[in-house]
Amino acid sequence: NFPSGAKWSVTLNGQTQSSSSPTITFYEPKGQYSFQVGNVSGELLSPVSGLVNVSSSPVYEIIKFKPLYLVTFNESGLSPDTSWSVTLNGTTGSSTGSTIAFTVPAGTYTYRVGSISGYTASPGSASVSVTGNVSVQLTFTRVNYLTMAAIAVGIASVALIAGVLVLTRRKPKRRSTPTQVRP
Repeated sequence: NFPSGAKWSVTLNGQTQSSSSPTITFYEPKGQYSFQVGNVSGELLSPVSGLVNVSSSPVYEIIKFKPLYLVTFNESGLSPDTSWSVTLNGTTGSSTGSTIAFTVPAGTYTYRVGSISGYTASPGSASVSVTGNVSVQLTFTRVNYLTMAAIAVGIASVALIAGVLVLTRRKPKRRSTPTQVRP
């Protein structure tokens, strides 16, 4: 669908024409010509280039317009100037600021937050449905390694105590053997 009021252009055989209507027309003699479609802000065009074979009948090249939307990831919890990244549908963006933005057509996309030493991200990965501009909030939480180490030591201590208790309960009872006394 051609976006209302959009201005676009096509270059064919070195000649460029622009229009705000859905049709651009060239008159060329028979032959093969390359074409290039100019960028249109906020739109994904397909194809953006190619070859046209002109014969005795008119040739039509259909250019598809798809609106593009902004997917913005906003972080909170990171120390200032900390580098972080997000991969959306196979494309990675990174920043030392609080936002990372991608421009994509409508659809459903998966994303994954890059790992940062000393932090966990929530959510770390998910999917986002894009039908317009979307904002995704990411919360980073500092990992306290001292607490993690204390928990690990605590778990190891409990396991050690449980193992000792099991061993002491399994200890076989000593049987007394009768002693015989002979006259």
